[in-house]
Amino acid sequence: MMSMGNWGFSTTKCVSSGMEANQVLMSCETGQISRIVSFGINAKGEDAELCLQNTKGACYDVFNSTLQENLNSCIGSDSCKTNNLKKYVVKN
Repeated sequence: MMSMGNWGFSTTKCVSSGMEANQVLMSCETGQISRIVSFGINAKGEDAELCLQNTKGACYDVFNSTLQENLNSCIGSDSCKTNNLKKYVVKN
């Protein structure tokens, strides 16, 4: 009898939070956060997936680079909370 052991797996998880909540909590039921693919802001009533993988649309450059650094610090954790989202918004 031969055993291959645990091959592991990954699951994509989308997290949405209103800006009024001013925080985002990311977590994994099993394993750790391995990467954050995209993030952005959608206007109320817009398609929730509008910002995904969009580097030239309405969600591009909405947040400053400090938020990306903060999100990158979540990698390898089983959960991560980002507070005070409003401080990361770029003001024009």
